[in-house]
Amino acid sequence: MAMAAARVVVEAEHLLPPGGLAPDAVQTPGPFVDRIVGLGPLGEEYAVVRR
Repeated sequence: MAMAAARVVVEAEHLLPPGGLAPDAVQTPGPFVDRIVGLGPLGEEYAVVRR
């Protein structure tokens, strides 16, 4: 889907420096990502969302 999308945004719980993640753990390769957004703490209304 990332290859067909006009824009790809990644939401991440933890932002790591380059090389801080094993290549096998990446689901969407970096060349397809346009923006990275760090997730903040979720409010109680989102308690059903499991991370």
